Order: sequence, then structure tokens, then C-alpha cells
Amino acid sequence: MRLSSPDVDIALESTELEVTGKRGEARLGFRMTAAGEPVGQGAKTLILSGLRAYEPEALRGLVERYAGWKATGRAGV
Repeated sequence: MRLSSPDVDIALESTELEVTGKRGEARLGFRMTAAGEPVGQGAKTLILSGLRAYEPEALRGLVERYAGWKATGRAGV
């Protein structure tokens, strides 16, 4: 099938996360449309490794450091 319009929109349709110990698998389902009409669907699977238990204090420190970088204009560098 060929599309007459090169403008294709992709929208997230579903997310799944399965964790087994230090490994995990994230699945992102999506739907594609062109001119408001559905033209396809798909999924992307991401393999995760080295996962750790959630530690709120460690995450809070990371967020605070990022906020500091962002305030000084260094975020994303």
C-alpha cells in the first residue's frame, strides 16, 4: 500500500512493562494514521537490564541535580 500523503501521525496506543528480577521488557504499541484515516499499527519492544529496586531518596537527589542543571541552562548537555 502506498500513501498519497507523506504526513503520517503516530499515536501511542498501549504500554506494558514486565519485570523479572534485574531484567525487564517494555512494549509500546502504536497506531499510524494519515489524513485522519488508520493506515497501520505496530509495536516496539525494549529490553531492559540492570534494574534495581526503587529508592525514593536516590531518585529525589537525581531530580534535584537535574533541576539545578536546568536552572543554570546546562540540562541536556
